[in-house]
Amino acid sequence: MIEVIPAIIPDTFQLLRSEMMKVNEYVSLVQIDVIDGQFAPEATWPYNDDIDTRIFSEIIDQKRGFPLWDKLQFEVDLMVRNPEDMIDDWVMAGASAVIIHASSTDNHEEIFSRLAEQGTGIGLALKPSDSNNIIDRFIKYIDFVQVMGNDEIGYHGVELDPAVYKKIADIRASYPELLIAVDIGVTFKTAPELVKVGATRLVSGSAIFESENIEAAIQTLSKSSN
Repeated sequence: MIEVIPAIIPDTFQLLRSEMMKVNEYVSLVQIDVIDGQFAPEATWPYNDDIDTRIFSEIIDQKRGFPLWDKLQFEVDLMVRNPEDMIDDWVMAGASAVIIHASSTDNHEEIFSRLAEQGTGIGLALKPSDSNNIIDRFIKYIDFVQVMGNDEIGYHGVELDPAVYKKIADIRASYPELLIAVDIGVTFKTAPELVKVGATRLVSGSAIFESENIEAAIQTLSKSSN
């Protein structure tokens, strides 16, 4: 079964809440792209504004609930340098899974062990230029791999690198049961081929939020294997 996951790049806390509300009735999970401005440009909530940073601190301290916390799960794609410094905050905020980029740290085992102790899902993100062999090192830790559709991460509307199709096919051949997500360049045109070569999770922002009919967009993506 193909899972469609709306991707949100939140410039502000208010935008995050607004985007989550747009898809709440149609999905059970969203992915939030968190950017520190160092590993990828440009910094997003909660690392880009003093007021919004205080809001995040209130969430971590259990003084405020995460948007739609009782209705909608979220996983967080940490496009940050040294994510080990931030993972505890996102676990406290309620993330159901945390995605760590292979090239963002040298402390993968430490991070994965800490997340596992918390019962938090673990995703490993690979850029097209990253070797698939990285998966071998961490397969015992991770719940899924997320293939980024382009090396240019952190932007809206980036096109899919055609090399991604073979990358996913190779991963699927090596790991028949592994959940494979794709983020960046997931459109109505690319989704069927991505599913054909082995993707099981389609993460999309532009195709969903720029659609005139969000419900129909999600349904179309979910039927990409038909």
